Amino acid sequence: MRALRLAEYLSGMSRRSKRAVLLSLDLLASQTSLFGVAGYLHSGLRNLPVEAGLLAIVVPATAAALGLHNVKLAAYDQDGLPRSAALVLATSLPLWLIGLREPDALVAFMFGFLLLSVGLRLLLLRLLLMILRWEQPRCPVIIYGAGETGIQLALALKRDRLIRPVALIDDQAARIGQRLAGLCVRPPTELESLRQRWDARHIILAMPSEPPSRLEALIHRLQSSGLIVRVIPSFAQLVGTDRQCVDLTAIPADLYLSRAPVHPDLADVARLVAGKTVLVTGAGGSIGSELCRNLIGCGPAALVMLDHSEAALYSIDAELRETKPACRLIPVLGSIGDAALLREILVRHSVHSVIHAAAYKHVPIAETNPAATVANNVFGTRILAECSVKAGVRRFVLISTDKAVRPVGVMGASKRLAEMVVQDIARRHPATGFSILRFGNVLGSSGSVVPLFRRQIERGGPVTVTHPEVTRYFMTPAEAARLVLAVLGFPSATRAGVYVLDMGHPVRIADLARRMIRESGMTVRDDRCPDGDIEIRMTGLRAGDKLHEELLIDVETQPTQHPRILLAREIGLPSTDMRQALRQLRFAIAENDTPALRRVLFRWVEAGPVGCLGPDRAPGPEATGLESFRFGTPVDVKFRATIDAAAQHRIY
Repeated sequence: MRALRLAEYLSGMSRRSKRAVLLSLDLLASQTSLFGVAGYLHSGLRNLPVEAGLLAIVVPATAAALGLHNVKLAAYDQDGLPRSAALVLATSLPLWLIGLREPDALVAFMFGFLLLSVGLRLLLLRLLLMILRWEQPRCPVIIYGAGETGIQLALALKRDRLIRPVALIDDQAARIGQRLAGLCVRPPTELESLRQRWDARHIILAMPSEPPSRLEALIHRLQSSGLIVRVIPSFAQLVGTDRQCVDLTAIPADLYLSRAPVHPDLADVARLVAGKTVLVTGAGGSIGSELCRNLIGCGPAALVMLDHSEAALYSIDAELRETKPACRLIPVLGSIGDAALLREILVRHSVHSVIHAAAYKHVPIAETNPAATVANNVFGTRILAECSVKAGVRRFVLISTDKAVRPVGVMGASKRLAEMVVQDIARRHPATGFSILRFGNVLGSSGSVVPLFRRQIERGGPVTVTHPEVTRYFMTPAEAARLVLAVLGFPSATRAGVYVLDMGHPVRIADLARRMIRESGMTVRDDRCPDGDIEIRMTGLRAGDKLHEELLIDVETQPTQHPRILLAREIGLPSTDMRQALRQLRFAIAENDTPALRRVLFRWVEAGPVGCLGPDRAPGPEATGLESFRFGTPVDVKFRATIDAAAQHRIY
């Protein structure tokens, strides 16, 4: 209790009082050294009272002038030692001038003064840390990586009140046995013994330059041994932020992939769009914004960013303008269902390439708002593609989803029908190169499970998973954007080939949830560990969800310029069937007939187990777990306008 009160008193001292203490230390060190030399040599100090008085004036004044009293004890070894040496030299000169000419006496004084000045500060620092940590346990941590980042981290944590670095681990033989930052570097083979010796449950990976594949394997091995793993970025990566250099991050999102990240070369797309205008729809979304960030580095003359969300459009526009890009940025607030707006944009800016990322993609919202979803995803795509053809656009890429493969929900079915719309237009208008890109879930995007799980863990749980066996394919936002741009640069197929990424093995969502809980320093609460921190709660598959997603309707694929990007030749609907499908959809939306809309939608797509098995076996709303209902109010004006625009421009 006394130690606690003393710690509170010391912490509450004013800055002026602390500066006075530090100046007093230097004065004490100088006087002690002076009288020590006088007593030891018995000569050379003829005017001791005068010399002592001179030091009483010169030492505090010089220390204040050098700013030595402003150097915190915790940073003294880095910033204070040169100042202390300068103080010793500056105060020795007046002594020499007033008569201290014997070399032995002067050198002895300087050496004693410097030794005492440094020693008293280090002793005071040690005492303060001892008082502040009295009866306060410090969490022992092991640092894996004895490079520059690991050493700086160890030095920073040695003075931390709550964390205590106990060992450095490194697998480079040249570093084994070295003593760095006060810690002996040990090989990985001694990790288990060090863990038991110090009772350490936490390990920090300080290896920012390691390849992700090796880092992931190491994380998996350490976690399997029961350690809580954290990853720290390099200190250079933190320059320009207001975070402390010891700010630790959770496992990077790209390590949740079941494969090595893919980084396509963008040289072809840079040659394609250099000096030309590119239009990105949905530019404010997760994928659209990442596309814009990558596109400005490819040298286009102008980048047109279309989005119906003012806030999202403002955000990406402001972010890109801060980078002072060489191309013109043209933010356009509007909808892909507005044919007049699209014609004006495409013609006025002579758009060369269109990347269509705008879509309603959240499964639960699409299930309860099927008319709006179909109007945006199907008819909006149709209007944009037709306007692009008429404006002479040379490249058109539709971003689709793995949920379009044998869909069981409205979102997936609408995206599959949008693919068919593009395939049909591509057959009839070969002058425009159409491509379709299909991939899985994007880590960190809106609606992704990773940010959802993080929020749930921060709240203390439970973490919700729809089914214990549900799996999904994942990719990073950077991967998704670069993949889209790589496909944009491929020689376009006139029949709108479907490009897919070799995404490795799907990730089981329940395993992902457990991993994220462990990485948060917590334990999973289940039958084996009833006292765990976070519960994983199974909520059941939602309407429109599948247990396992697929990437291809047909397993036949062809290689492309990139070994990890494949091309599938999937057959769409004949033009006559497409016209009939869109007429039926327009009629169902106009009549506010949701059951009919669902039946028409699933009639024309290759549905999965919950959907239809052929054009004559369309499911009713009960197939998706929803009750049959009609809209109680007219369809939203914007979507009515989309349908009307489709009819007016003789889309079908």
